[in-house]
Amino acid sequence: MAEQLDDEWYIAAARLTSGIDASRNGSTRRARHHAETARAGFVSAGDRWGELQALDLLAGLDEMEGSYQRARAAREDMAGIAEELGMRDVHAYQVVKIGNLLGLSEELDAALRFLRNARDLGRQLGKPNTVAYANNGLGLVLRRAGHAHDALVHHEAALRHYRGISSHAGSAFTCAAIGLASVTGGDTGTAYSWHMRSLHDAARTRDRRAVALALEGLALTVYETEKVATLLAAARELRERAGAPRPHGEIPEVDRVEAGLGEPEALMAGDARERVRAWAADIEGIAGRVKRPLGDSSAYRVAM
Repeated sequence: MAEQLDDEWYIAAARLTSGIDASRNGSTRRARHHAETARAGFVSAGDRWGELQALDLLAGLDEMEGSYQRARAAREDMAGIAEELGMRDVHAYQVVKIGNLLGLSEELDAALRFLRNARDLGRQLGKPNTVAYANNGLGLVLRRAGHAHDALVHHEAALRHYRGISSHAGSAFTCAAIGLASVTGGDTGTAYSWHMRSLHDAARTRDRRAVALALEGLALTVYETEKVATLLAAARELRERAGAPRPHGEIPEVDRVEAGLGEPEALMAGDARERVRAWAADIEGIAGRVKRPLGDSSAYRVAM
């Protein structure tokens, strides 16, 4: 019996590793299959920690697909397991995740309650990463509620932390969030600068989704229709290569611009289409490639 449980555990662990690799390579269907198999194996072997890891992968895949209710259920299971195992820091981090998902589902009051609770837990536990993550979540929810200034205060607090620990991933996301809040506040010139900073940091992480987010933010600040279309087409290409198209509603401001444009590719000249392919193929050099055709971007608009 012990040998059988050992075999189940090793198979589950191997499946989980394969699932994580598949997710990183944009093979989300294969990642889900491996994650579900891994979870079943860990449950059979009685490994709650392993089950928590498999749930983390499944929840992340659900969120990428826009299945926020399913992702939330997985995060709630994770929070319960963490509490059961006495892992208060992991529990607090999952509360942030749940708060973020509530925000994406437009349950804004509930999202604020969860995120403030998670931030307080992070402070009590001495976990600055959790505090910064919760601050970013609060900023996103406040922006959705139309409170741009309050959103900026929370994002700026998070950015101080991420810059303090030299986290390019954290800085890339937070700079993009500040850019989005600046657009909501009507300051598209400042937003452009923040999104360019986000693009530089995102390129250093080589994360296609992070780069796409920066490009989508830039599209909200640029005046010329063809440039907007080119930025959005490049973002779409990057997200598709990552196996994670942006779910409708994740960034309402971008949804509205896309709806106004129709099909971005139809508005682009041939050289712009070539530019999109070149950008998507050169993540490390994308910031320089993007800045050249945008020029000084002295003409801004609020694309809402």
